[in-house]
Amino acid sequence: MFDIGCHDGALFRALGPALREGVGLDPDLAGPLAGPNYSLYPGWFPADAPAESEAFDAVCALAVLEHVEAPQRDDFAAAIAKLLVPGGDAILTVPAPAVDRMLDVMMRIRVIDGMEAEQHHGFAVSDVQPLFETAGLVLDRHEAFQFGLNNLFVFHKPAQ
Repeated sequence: MFDIGCHDGALFRALGPALREGVGLDPDLAGPLAGPNYSLYPGWFPADAPAESEAFDAVCALAVLEHVEAPQRDDFAAAIAKLLVPGGDAILTVPAPAVDRMLDVMMRIRVIDGMEAEQHHGFAVSDVQPLFETAGLVLDRHEAFQFGLNNLFVFHKPAQ
């Protein structure tokens, strides 16, 4: 599994022994880190992603796509598709546009602090499916959760 925006590897730790092997990439890491069945590296996706094609059975980008500027989204989706083995899954979560408006209000009234809403590059949730389908992936599942404020997308790479 490859985790884009892995932070400190929390997803890998949550999966525990069910995870065969994980690789994570996050621009906020100060240096490489390793766990019992995973390795984390500092860097930006897709520029610092592994070079090999079809290397992972799953690629996760949880709460990441909203940080990707519109001109880079095609390359982002294509790089995910390239990393997946045929039959592999891309798993993404993306917030509803209302989340940015809520964060802005909460920051203005100082209910929250330190949020990175300025790093969110808003987009329509309806753009996710065509973006990843253009990259050659097929939508298996889309559902809203957290009262409709978040969205889960699961795509697969067709067998060749």
